[in-house]
Amino acid sequence: MPDHQTTASDSFRQVPHRWSRADVAAALDNFDDSNPVSQRQCAQQQGIPHATFNYWVNHHAPPKDDPVAAFFCSAAGERVLRRILLAALTTFSFQGACGVRLLATFLERSQLHRFVATSRGALQALVAQVESDLIAFRDCHQPALAQKMKPKTITLVPDEHFHSGQPCLVALEPVANFILVECYRDQRDSNTWKQAIDESTTGMRLKIVQMTSDQANALVCCAQKGFQALHSPDLFHGQRDLLQPLVLPLSRPIQQTEKDLGKARQRIEQLDGPAEDLECWEDLLPMIEAVRAEHALSERLEQLRQRKEEAVEQVRGISDDYHPFNRKTGQPVTAQEVGKRLNAHVDRLEELVQEAGLGEKAQQAVNKSRTCLPAGRRG
Repeated sequence: MPDHQTTASDSFRQVPHRWSRADVAAALDNFDDSNPVSQRQCAQQQGIPHATFNYWVNHHAPPKDDPVAAFFCSAAGERVLRRILLAALTTFSFQGACGVRLLATFLERSQLHRFVATSRGALQALVAQVESDLIAFRDCHQPALAQKMKPKTITLVPDEHFHSGQPCLVALEPVANFILVECYRDQRDSNTWKQAIDESTTGMRLKIVQMTSDQANALVCCAQKGFQALHSPDLFHGQRDLLQPLVLPLSRPIQQTEKDLGKARQRIEQLDGPAEDLECWEDLLPMIEAVRAEHALSERLEQLRQRKEEAVEQVRGISDDYHPFNRKTGQPVTAQEVGKRLNAHVDRLEELVQEAGLGEKAQQAVNKSRTCLPAGRRG
């Protein structure tokens, strides 16, 4: 019986290698059928197995009658294709709001799908890889770039997202649209927000002078106590909270009047008959009353619609006038003038609430909107 021998621990198996598209394109660029150098010699010169090189020539070499394919299969074309794909990916998926489906559609319409895999799995893997590379690039270069920054005062716009088990804290600088904070935390109180912002801006010569948010207590406290900065309510939540209690009560009488108007018009159609069927003028009285009712309902419907449209326009006007500069002339506007314009919209909304006889919720929403105006902008 032979002696027991253990298998050697060191394996001499060759490490698997995957050739990139750039390697294939560069290798094929160096080979030409008119060149006296054979496939075997060309493969040996480039350090490529002959069988692999032969496979590339038979399956990756473009047809000679297709100049577009010949270009994109070359080394230069492969670089151009890579630039197009990365530009589309970063523009559409990262800066824009579209997903891999629209990215695949772009590649198919441009006929680049002949050279790029457009399946959802392939594109999702590419998106994840590019996103990971961008994060690594930021982590590597941001500390050095932060040291070269000039001192800058900024406004920060924070908010929470809830797409996983933990709240995701996100805050961006609205002028450059630069995301300063994007992290998961177990809590979202003011101290947690302060810590997350400090960690994300470490080394940056930034001073937060204003925070704009949805009036959450934690964010207001973080702005005023954490950074001794001004807190301004954002327009979206203020307009939503103001408009919601108004739209439904103003829409209900419109819907009811539309139904009544439809019934009135049906009544007119029923009474509308041949003139020879009328025996005396008194037979016209039901038709006259129906026409009068239809006319009154039409006028009422128009008034109700105008009232609702005016309420919506007044709420929209708050966003138009909530600026320190005149949107048409570009001239600066004083805080008193801005406050006067904003309160004019709120005053008119209060009048509309009283005219329509809306309930207490609508009145409370109008009153609350006054308190949300910055202190320097109230009338």
